[in-house]
Amino acid sequence: MIVIRQNEDTIEQGIVATIGFFDGVHVGHRFLIKELQDWGKELNMPSAVITFPEHPCQVLHSDYRPKLLDTFQEKMERLETTGIDYCIALDFTYELSLYSAADFIRLLAEEYHVKGLLIGYDHRFGHDRSDGFEQYVEYGGQVGMEVRKASPYDEENIRVSSSEIRRLLQEGKVEMANALLTYPYQLRGRIVSGYKVGRTIGFPTANIEVDSPYKLLPKVGVYAVWVELLGKRYNGLGIGFNFTISHAAHSNGHAVRSAHHHAFHDGLTADIYFLLFFFFLHEQLLSMGYYITIVPSMGGSAASFQKKCRLAISNLHFSCSHYMP
Repeated sequence: MIVIRQNEDTIEQGIVATIGFFDGVHVGHRFLIKELQDWGKELNMPSAVITFPEHPCQVLHSDYRPKLLDTFQEKMERLETTGIDYCIALDFTYELSLYSAADFIRLLAEEYHVKGLLIGYDHRFGHDRSDGFEQYVEYGGQVGMEVRKASPYDEENIRVSSSEIRRLLQEGKVEMANALLTYPYQLRGRIVSGYKVGRTIGFPTANIEVDSPYKLLPKVGVYAVWVELLGKRYNGLGIGFNFTISHAAHSNGHAVRSAHHHAFHDGLTADIYFLLFFFFLHEQLLSMGYYITIVPSMGGSAASFQKKCRLAISNLHFSCSHYMP
């Protein structure tokens, strides 16, 4: 996949394209992209997705704080797996937000040689979003662009959207969310120094600072997880709970525990993949900051895992009281 950044590169040949934010690059997005690729093959043209590095609402509303499934880099990695030829990353500016649908279609035709535009079945664009599909077809015809409406994704009558996946994650339903994403939900962060709280609960920890403040955090609870570090994958349990230590704000932090904890050094990047939800945490813990402890998988049943986690949480809750201001 070739990434085209605004005002940096160009595409010399005609292409077919679709537009969207593509947060999560979920099964519905992949269905749309496959339809686009099939159309491109019919016309012997490469295919492209047109997206934005920042959520448009962040530009239009300075106080807007999105909760996203992907960072821009993660989105690029996931789009790469679809086999799309190009990704056109447009900077969403206030000036661009004032473009009418006709203006935007003209921009795509003149600057990026879009000959075919596939519109999501419920997607609208343009300054006030007052135009609909019939108008898009008309505007496209004026600049030599064919505009088609995409087929709706209705596999087993399942509703698929980034908003629905966010809701599932916020409810702790990671298995259902992962099925719609087509991959395990992921948090990525950098290992930083902590306050050695893990020693008070029977195992050492490594604190992870999540890369983006806009990443959606799953509902606090206990999860089966993978942790990837330095090219190795470790199985474990994620204990996510609300927790703040005196003089330290861990509101965007995660603690990682592994049987190979000696490999965790400050500055390294770790990935946490959420696989399976076990149980929620007590409401008393939900009034403090956000934290995750990863307990290593040493074999045994899910029930033994849960018992181990409940014991760790109980010990941790007791230990935390000594650190609270």
